[in-house]
Amino acid sequence: MPFRSVGGLTRRDLLTVLAAAVTTHHLTSSADAALAEASTEHPMPHVVLLGDSIFDNAAYVAHGPDVVRQLRERLPEGWRATVNAVDGAVTSGVERQLERLPQDASHLVVSVGGNDALRHAGILEQGACSVAEVLDRISDIREEFEHDYCTMLEGALGQNLPTAVCTIYEARFPDPQRRRLAATALTVLNDVITRAAFSPVCRSSTCAWYRMRTRTSPILSNRQCKAARRSRQPSRHL
Repeated sequence: MPFRSVGGLTRRDLLTVLAAAVTTHHLTSSADAALAEASTEHPMPHVVLLGDSIFDNAAYVAHGPDVVRQLRERLPEGWRATVNAVDGAVTSGVERQLERLPQDASHLVVSVGGNDALRHAGILEQGACSVAEVLDRISDIREEFEHDYCTMLEGALGQNLPTAVCTIYEARFPDPQRRRLAATALTVLNDVITRAAFSPVCRSSTCAWYRMRTRTSPILSNRQCKAARRSRQPSRHL
């Protein structure tokens, strides 16, 4: 599975560097307190990689080093790294990966969503009578992904460990035009990931359900989230 190279580094190399960076620099200020607590409870820090073949990539590198091996080489002395990611996994599959977390896990890194996008790749071949029709189809895909991603992230953050998330890699279709269209479509799903990671909003599946049913803005106030909870019992599924 080829990936674009940047300055001699592949996309997987860059993700490895990101995974190493979160262990020492963190991505959000809210992680600082969690890290301090984690360093007390876990004297030997343990990074766990979750998601799909971005991390579980041994099958694609022949005899070269896979992501977890590269990560172990970059981590400070005494740190450990484990791959819970599964090649071919979709966002909803991370829940099962979380069930297999090592007891001494101290940091999580999640890279997932590419296979969710592949499930909908057929939209690139579909015809439409108007731009509005295309946007409506893309909106349906976005809302489904948002529900799955928010549910997944809720479970990951529920582990109370410093957590980093990665956006979806660019598709490398042989046809340049198909690759161009896919890159544009992926910005919609990556927007979901970015908002979930950096926006100070309620990330519960209840609020994702509320957005899907009411077609409101993807950013909800705490008051709206509380109203959504009161109107419906929380559920992990639609």
